[in-house]
Amino acid sequence: MSTGFTAETIDIARLVAFLASEDSRMVTGHVIAADGGLTDTSPISADYVAFLSEAEESAT
Repeated sequence: MSTGFTAETIDIARLVAFLASEDSRMVTGHVIAADGGLTDTSPISADYVAFLSEAEESAT
């Protein structure tokens, strides 16, 4: 579901800081969409999900 607002630099910076921290030690091999829910509600979301699935499979 879309969040209804445009991300600011700090929003992305907080995600990057989390991923760089020890708190994210269990997060591996994932593509994280920091798009405010755009891909969740977009008509292309099914294609995007398929793309991510293929990308994850080829990375392993």
